[in-house]
This record gives sequence, C-alpha cells and structure tokens, in this order.
Amino acid sequence: MPQLVLFHRSWGIGSDDFVFPGAVDGIVRCVWLLIVIIMYSLYAKDPDDTCIDSVYLHVYFVGLIIFLLVTACLEFAIAYASKQGTIADSSGRKHLPYLLYIRFVVGLLEVTWNAYGTWVAFEASKHCRDGVVNLAKGTVIAGWVVLFIAVLTCLVVFNLYPATNKPRARTRQFKRASRRTFSQTKRWEKRCRCLFLCARNDTESTGVFTTLAELCADYFKGTDLVPSDVIAGLILLSRKQERERHQFRVYVDRASSRRYTSLPNEDFVDAADVSNEHVTRPTSWMTLDLMSHYLKYALGSYGWPFYLTLTKGMCGLCSLCMACRCCSCFRKERPVYSDNCCQCNTAAFVNTTGLDEDDIVHVSLHNEIYEIPFYVVIDKTQNAVVIAIRGTLSLEDVITDLNVDRGDLNIPGIPEAKAHNGILSSANYLRRTLIDQDIIKKALSRLPGASLVVTGHSLGAGAAALLAILLKPEYPEVRCYAFSPPGELVSPEVSQYAEDVVCTVVLGDDIISRQGMLMMVDLKMQILKVIQETRLPKYKILSSGCSRMCCGRSATLDENVYGHDDVFDGPTSADANAVANGKMSQRSSLQISIEECEKHRKEKIQRNYSALLLPGKILHIEQSNVSGDENFVAHWKQKEEFTEIIVSSEMFSHHFPDSLLDAIDQLRDRKYTPVHASDKLDLPDVRLTVLSE
Repeated sequence: MPQLVLFHRSWGIGSDDFVFPGAVDGIVRCVWLLIVIIMYSLYAKDPDDTCIDSVYLHVYFVGLIIFLLVTACLEFAIAYASKQGTIADSSGRKHLPYLLYIRFVVGLLEVTWNAYGTWVAFEASKHCRDGVVNLAKGTVIAGWVVLFIAVLTCLVVFNLYPATNKPRARTRQFKRASRRTFSQTKRWEKRCRCLFLCARNDTESTGVFTTLAELCADYFKGTDLVPSDVIAGLILLSRKQERERHQFRVYVDRASSRRYTSLPNEDFVDAADVSNEHVTRPTSWMTLDLMSHYLKYALGSYGWPFYLTLTKGMCGLCSLCMACRCCSCFRKERPVYSDNCCQCNTAAFVNTTGLDEDDIVHVSLHNEIYEIPFYVVIDKTQNAVVIAIRGTLSLEDVITDLNVDRGDLNIPGIPEAKAHNGILSSANYLRRTLIDQDIIKKALSRLPGASLVVTGHSLGAGAAALLAILLKPEYPEVRCYAFSPPGELVSPEVSQYAEDVVCTVVLGDDIISRQGMLMMVDLKMQILKVIQETRLPKYKILSSGCSRMCCGRSATLDENVYGHDDVFDGPTSADANAVANGKMSQRSSLQISIEECEKHRKEKIQRNYSALLLPGKILHIEQSNVSGDENFVAHWKQKEEFTEIIVSSEMFSHHFPDSLLDAIDQLRDRKYTPVHASDKLDLPDVRLTVLSE
C-alpha cells in the first residue's frame, strides 16, 4: 500500500510486493549463471576449431553472463528495497520505482540479447559442437519463458484505466479522489459484464449489473489497497480475533449467580453467553435427528457432481449409473424438467435421500437469475411434503447472491419487513411456480395429513426461509430447516416473526452466515485498522500466514501477537510530527482513508442498507474449546452474535453441507442435547477467576 505508480499509471500491486518475486528471481538467475559459467568454461578449455561461427557463441555467452549477473543484483536490490517499512509506511521504499525503471530498461536490452541468442543458437551455429549448441538453445528457451512469465505478470497487475491513486500530499485531494464517481460505477459495470459473460443479456440482467456495479463502487470507495494488502490484513485480523477470544471468556453459574472467566492460555469451556438469556426455547420439531434427516435433502439438491465428490470412488459412480434413466426422453414421463438426458441430478438426489422414484412430485432444474432449481417430494417416513431448494452452483446464482439491496416482504402487521432482494426475488419465483401449478396441493393430496417442510443450504437456505414465511398465511404449519443461510437475510422484526417457522443451523466460523453488506464494510474497516496498527512488514505477515497454513502454527508472528506490542500499535509520535509539519505520511493518509470510510459507512451504507439478520431460531454448532477435545457442542444463540465475520482457516470449510452433516451426526451419536441459555451449567474442573457476585 499504496498502489504502485509507474509510467503515470497505477498498478494492482504494492511497492512491498517485490520481496518474494525479487528474491526468487534473483536466486534462479544465480543458479542459471552458475550453470552457464561451468558449461561455458568447459567449452572454452576445448575450443571447436571446425566451427567458423564459434565467435558468435562466445559473444553470446559472455553477454549472457553479464546480463545474468546484472539482473540478479538488480533483483536482490529490488527485494531489499521492497522489504523496508510497513504496509502503511512506504517512506522506506521511496527509491524502489527508480530500481524498477532501471530493471525495465535492462529488461528491454535482455529481450534484444535473447533475440540475438536465438539467431546464434538456431541459425548461425548449426555446424558447431552439439553440446554447446544445445546449451545455447536451452538458455535461449529459458530466457523466453522467463520473459513470458514477466509479461504475463505485468498484464495481471496492469490497470486498464489511468492512475487515480497517485501519492496524495493533501487531505483535500485524497478526499476528492475517494468519492465515488459515475465513471467508476461504469467501470465496475463493465467488469461485472466481463465476469458474467454467460448470463443472458436482457433488461433484467442490465439492471442487476448496474446494481452490482454501484455496490462494488460503494464498497471499494476510499481504499488504496492491493490484493496482497487484503490478504495480509486478513492474516493480522485472524490473529487479533484469536487473541481476543483466548483472553476473555465469560459464563454464568446460575446456581450461585456468579460470573466466571477463564484466565488467558488456560483451558476453558464455551458455555451459553450472558447475552443469550433472552433466547426462547426451540419448538419440539427442532431436533438434531430431523436436522440430519432434512439436511440430506438440501445436500442431494446439488446434483451428481456433489454426489460423486462425497461418495469418492467407483461405488458412488456405479450407484449413480444404476439410478440414472438414460435416454429418458424415450421412457415413461416423470415430472422432471431441465435435467440432462439421463436425469443424473435427479438420480443423485434420490440416492442421497433414500427416496423411491414414485415419491417425486416435481423437479425443476431450470436456472436463471432469481430462478433457482428445486425439488418437491413426498417423505413417507416423516409424513411430510418436502421442498428442497438448491444452493449456489452457477454464475446466475452468484448474481442472485450479490444483489444485496433490501426488498419489501409485505407482511401484515410488520411495517418494516425487509429482506435480501436477490433471495426474495428467488423466493417469490418459487412461490409463484408452486402456487400457479398447484404443485403443493398435488403433493398434499397424495399424502393426506402430511406436514409441509422447506429446506435448503446456503442460497437455498435463504430462499427456503423466505418461502416458508411467504407460505405461512396459506399453510400455517409450514416448517423450514435453513442450513448455513446468508447472514443478511431478513429484518429483525421478520426474524422474530419467523421463530416458530424457521430453524437456522450454522457451523463454526461459517463466513456465509456472517456475510452481508454491513458485515463486509465492517470487515474492510477492521482490515484498514489492523494494517494501520501493525509494525510488521508485509513479507513477514505473508510468510507467517503460509507457515501457519502449511505447518499449523507460525511461531514468529504468534509470539509477537501474544507477547509483544510491536505488531499492533497505534500511531507514533513521528506520525503526529509529520502531520504537524505538513508532511503527510502514508500512515496519516491511511488514517484519513479510515475516517472517510467510517463517514461513508454512516452516511451512505447504513442509510441505504438497513440491518438484516439470520431468520428464526439459530442453533450454532462449534468445536469444543476444551484442550484435546475434538467433539462438537451446540448452543441456541441470538441472531446478533452473527453480525461479525470471523477470520479463520475454517471459515470456508465450515460452510460446506457435508461438514455440517458430519457435525450434526456426531452430536446425534453422542445423544447430545443442544444447550439453551436457561439450562444450568456444569462448571469444568479448571482454574477460574470470580468477577462478581
């Protein structure tokens, strides 16, 4: 940070992103130089007198050795200059652009020399000794490969638009540059259209792309971050959140009315938090057995690719082939629409749920923007008609997810009934299809006295929850099992209204169930703040993250986070002096960016995007925090606890439906009963500190 400016154009890379590329390229060129010197010295000791063009080879190799030596030194110099300072403070890297300009000129000369080497190796030295000619050909090919990689890298980080993020010396210029303009919105609209080329090009899609462009322009307003800055910020934020979780945990012994906290670095048990005292008890149908049962419907709705991924091996493929209906268009018709010729997706759904083919009432795999696939089947074991809605699996589904505008639910008695507009549009499409074609009535007529159950995962869970709310006036006994739905789904009043209709299940640090426009803006603010506070250079942060991902722990950064103050710190006196003297540092510019983003969040984001929460009652399943205990525990929690994104290595894996199914099945095998806030807590045998009585 900030974006590197070269040739009067900003690039999608920072001045501190050359440490690893420079070091790697320098090492490669040193090894390359060593091999060339050794091979050339052997050739020079035994010259080929029969080759009249050997002088060209000598000239090429001497020039190559010089180029390799110069470029290796330049690469190491670039790496050294890039490692100076921190992410926010780039004053130590002020000479890096000059080194890059020099490297660019040397690169042009290198291209010229490699072209000369190509002519020497493949044309002028045909009659020379094979060993030295092959060496020349190898070095020439390697040179072109390296140059191709360099050009490809430049194209990746190249900005199609002129630089608008030049170093800002004045606060007024920075504020002006941070405002969202019409041209920025049009740029994002072009990017969205390029990303979703396969989406249909009609009036509805055009409106969606415009909405997405405004969303992106609003979200990235006022930031000068490059992708590596965001990654480093996520690593720092993950460590900070982990430290905060370990430093202070509170729970209540309701028998003695005492509040306890586990001491830092001691074993502790995650119990129902004080804020969960107002959580109402779940209804009788919100059981782990039924959750596991209906999660299989949501999982099966993803079709044959997910089925083969889960079954792993030839057994799954064989069972799928046996359930398929090849050339189904020539067979007896069944109510399956838009599936492939062999109806593989329907076969995978049947195998996953254990249903019979006769239990299928209606299957629609038609997939467009706001129009998502769904299954309607009869569940004889639970005497229920089940509507299973598929989650995100296509670009059209992604567009639906990204339309985070607020839509009106129009629920009588709730004036501010709002919902995620993209998912609400999908729920309205589902309701319209089910009602207009009498699909629900047909299913209920085949199983008199059956209950109506709606289920789904991810996008399907959000659509299922809203569909259940929309169907409640006509089917008061409708139930919904929503597994890992998007975090911003319904307004607080609607969430309260749906407590007897919707059961939401979330696993661990699932990012999707904590994701929304307001949460993402908060995440951006937190990333900017930890970048401002850290005193570590970016290369140390990234190497620590890689080490932690590969080895499970990064000693250097973790020791700093938990034991020293040099990782997270506030602005220094030097920064204050720089501002007082009128010399705006990058750190103070970052502070202005934070203030601008905070102002934009209050004036624009919070005004245009009202607060939305998860629907209904929420069961949170997470791993036990007792050392050595790998079992899962489950608590009924309040919706407000899922309004902050938790950055961890498992925030994506916890969203997968198979991970959630494994966790629920483990709880079922242990005959575990989810903990409610009003339940009496058994205090563990660990060292505790009494806070108050």
